[in-house]
Amino acid sequence: MANFSLLGRSVIVLLIFLSASGQLFAQSAPEMVSRGKLATALVVAEARRVSGTAFCVDPAGYFVTNALVACKTGDTVKLVLLSGADGETVVSGQVVRGDDTADLALLHCTSETQLTALEVATDENLFETQEITVFGYPLGKALALRNNEFPNI
Repeated sequence: MANFSLLGRSVIVLLIFLSASGQLFAQSAPEMVSRGKLATALVVAEARRVSGTAFCVDPAGYFVTNALVACKTGDTVKLVLLSGADGETVVSGQVVRGDDTADLALLHCTSETQLTALEVATDENLFETQEITVFGYPLGKALALRNNEFPNI
């Protein structure tokens, strides 16, 4: 049940970012997919031996992930940008804050790379059977084709 809960919350967060933002509705599907890929990072928390997905929500280097993926406040994680693709970059991120009840955590990184952020919006315009686009690493590093590599989105 915990895995379902984690997946459900990840999808809810993603729905809020991708489907409810009026600015993204105005973009064509290829533009939305491109922006979604650029804003999605693989999080690797080596201390806990877990990995998952984070989404950039501010170009100043702020990412949102699940609290289950992040460690405790102040801990360091790896953020893999463009995982498995040309231009793959690994940056260090710090857990700024976590909320176990909401299963969300805020990460911050400093990066030489310009970051693409998703718009944070409300879910008031979502409806049952609405088409969605999903990004992320639901199985973390497990889908990498070779050992010591990161999976593509």
